Amino acid sequence: AALEKTANGSLGLFDRSSDRRVRTAIAPTIATLREMGTEIDAMRDRLMLDPFALHRDFFAARGPVSASAPGEQKEARLWLDRLAQEDPAN
Repeated sequence: AALEKTANGSLGLFDRSSDRRVRTAIAPTIATLREMGTEIDAMRDRLMLDPFALHRDFFAARGPVSASAPGEQKEARLWLDRLAQEDPAN
């Protein structure tokens, strides 16, 4: 849902802005994503599976990028495309 919202124009998910208002607004979403990832990692550990790569990759992708990097909307769309390709239902 956060990726869809970002793909549709909301900013902050990828932490590319230094605007405190944007960071404050997205903080609850980021906290929820961190908590979900931690819970998924714990479950995967109990099942002796590798850590949740999507969680790790997402948080590694957040933060400052070069001026030529895609904007947050395009980045979110790329992530949604990636998820659609990895979905076993597709």
